[in-house]
Amino acid sequence: MTAPRPRPSDRATRELALAHATTIIASAARTNQVTTDQTIKFAIQFEDYLNGGWADK
Repeated sequence: MTAPRPRPSDRATRELALAHATTIIASAARTNQVTTDQTIKFAIQFEDYLNGGWADK
Protein backbone atom coordinates (compact mmCIF):
# COMPACT_ATOMS: atom_id res chain seq x y z
CA MET A 1 0.00 0.00 0.00
CA THR A 2 1.34 3.40 -0.92
CA ALA A 3 1.24 6.43 1.33
CA PRO A 4 -1.15 9.22 0.38
CA ARG A 5 0.40 12.09 -1.54
CA PRO A 6 1.08 15.14 0.60
CA ARG A 7 -1.12 18.17 0.07
CA PRO A 8 0.53 21.31 -1.21
CA SER A 9 1.30 23.33 1.88
CA ASP A 10 2.04 26.80 0.66
CA ARG A 11 -0.02 29.18 -1.42
CA ALA A 12 2.45 29.41 -4.31
CA THR A 13 2.50 25.64 -4.71
CA ARG A 14 -1.32 25.47 -4.64
CA GLU A 15 -1.61 28.26 -7.19
CA LEU A 16 0.92 26.59 -9.48
CA ALA A 17 -0.94 23.27 -9.25
CA LEU A 18 -4.24 25.00 -10.02
CA ALA A 19 -2.77 26.85 -12.99
CA HIS A 20 -1.24 23.65 -14.39
CA ALA A 21 -4.41 21.59 -13.99
CA THR A 22 -6.60 24.36 -15.40
CA THR A 23 -4.32 24.69 -18.43
CA ILE A 24 -4.71 20.98 -19.17
CA ILE A 25 -8.50 21.14 -18.88
CA ALA A 26 -8.69 24.38 -20.90
CA SER A 27 -6.72 22.65 -23.64
CA ALA A 28 -9.29 19.87 -23.66
CA ALA A 29 -12.05 22.51 -23.87
CA ARG A 30 -10.41 24.07 -26.92
CA THR A 31 -10.46 20.70 -28.66
CA ASN A 32 -14.13 20.21 -27.70
CA GLN A 33 -13.39 17.35 -25.30
CA VAL A 34 -15.07 19.26 -22.46
CA THR A 35 -17.30 22.34 -22.31
CA THR A 36 -16.35 25.75 -20.94
CA ASP A 37 -18.78 25.24 -18.05
CA GLN A 38 -17.06 21.94 -17.19
CA THR A 39 -13.69 23.71 -17.28
CA ILE A 40 -14.88 26.43 -14.89
CA LYS A 41 -16.49 23.88 -12.55
CA PHE A 42 -13.27 21.85 -12.50
CA ALA A 43 -11.15 24.91 -11.69
CA ILE A 44 -13.44 25.85 -8.78
CA GLN A 45 -13.51 22.29 -7.42
CA PHE A 46 -9.76 21.82 -7.80
CA GLU A 47 -9.04 25.08 -6.00
CA ASP A 48 -11.38 23.98 -3.19
CA TYR A 49 -9.56 20.64 -3.04
CA LEU A 50 -6.21 22.38 -2.73
CA ASN A 51 -7.67 24.51 0.06
CA GLY A 52 -8.83 21.50 2.04
CA GLY A 53 -11.72 19.66 0.45
CA TRP A 54 -14.02 19.13 -2.53
CA ALA A 55 -16.92 21.53 -3.07
CA ASP A 56 -20.31 20.51 -4.38
CA LYS A 57 -20.67 23.33 -6.89
